[in-house]
Amino acid sequence: MFNFFKNTQNYTIVNGTLEIPANTKNIAQMQFHNNQLFDTVRFAPNSRVKQIGYCAFYKSNLSEIEIPASVEYIGSLAFRDCRALEKVTFAPNSQLKVIGSGAFHNTGISEIKIPEFVRHIEDIAFRDCKNLKQVTFSPNSRLKSMGTDSFYGTSISKFAIPQSVKRIASNAFNGCKELSTIYQFENNGDFLRAFNVKNFGGLMFVIYNERELSDSSLTLHTSNNFSYKNGRISPNEEPFIIVADSENIHAFGANVEQAFYNYNYIKTKVR
Repeated sequence: MFNFFKNTQNYTIVNGTLEIPANTKNIAQMQFHNNQLFDTVRFAPNSRVKQIGYCAFYKSNLSEIEIPASVEYIGSLAFRDCRALEKVTFAPNSQLKVIGSGAFHNTGISEIKIPEFVRHIEDIAFRDCKNLKQVTFSPNSRLKSMGTDSFYGTSISKFAIPQSVKRIASNAFNGCKELSTIYQFENNGDFLRAFNVKNFGGLMFVIYNERELSDSSLTLHTSNNFSYKNGRISPNEEPFIIVADSENIHAFGANVEQAFYNYNYIKTKVR
């Protein structure tokens, strides 16, 4: 057993596990940065931690962690460059509201489930998580925004944008070479810039109900399955599909065979 004091808190490491006592309210900035003495973290069952601070675990040897339900804010770069970090989970009834800028940048996580109350995923939050293949949200997600480069360079192939989202910053999904399908539900925003379509070989949007496209430069190819009036595309059937190649954006209706005509390299079909 190894004990040490830092910022008036008493932390204990037992067999490679860092134990956070119940009276801890905040993990201070740079608290455990570059620490190689532990690979897991265990919070007390009645943990009261509200914040995980800036660079709190930066470049540590951490491999897995369950974030307590009490945590409301994960600070900038909190887990950045924890390359051994493969598993991040959130305790039931998580109160987390913000995932800070670069919080999980360049970690080894392969999947993440974003808790219901998270409202903001800030810039580069999951950038360069090359093993990250699956991102899921609570059915009642309250997410409002995703920042610039927030999922840059990940290996996700599908992404469902929660209905609550109002803003996705530019290049949020840039460099996602495996990304082929985006699911979007009744949103008012124009999210196309978030995907930087020139960097995708074949990106498919599955969109429910009508959707506004504010970018007048879009090249829209007519189809019998949709109507285009005053910048608004209204599908006659659901789902509505937009397929982007390296040059243009092609709009189609719910006729799947027609939508995939000359786009046989697209990996994901509509179910």
